[in-house]
Amino acid sequence: MRYLILVWRNLLRRKTRTLMTLGAIFVSFALFGVLMIVRTAFGLGVEFAGANRLWVTNKISIIQFMPISYVQDVLTTPGGSFGASGADSPVPLG
Repeated sequence: MRYLILVWRNLLRRKTRTLMTLGAIFVSFALFGVLMIVRTAFGLGVEFAGANRLWVTNKISIIQFMPISYVQDVLTTPGGSFGASGADSPVPLG
C-alpha cells in the first residue's frame, strides 16, 4: 500500500509529464483502432467484390463516365450486365 502512495505522489509531482504520458497512451490506442478499421475495410472490399465481378472504367480517367457505345459490348459479353451504377450514370440499369 505504501508503494501505491509513493507512485501517486510521483505522478502528481510533475503534472505536465503525467498528462503528456496519458495523452500519448490515448493517442496510441486511438491510432491502433483506426488502423484496425482500415485493415478490416480493405479486407471487406475484397470479399464483397468476389471473383466473378468485373469492374470496367473509362481508359482516360476513373471519374469520367463510360461511353454509351460500350453498352452493347457489355451486354453481349457472357454474363455481362449493369448490376450497379452511379446515381448520375447515363446508362440505365436493366
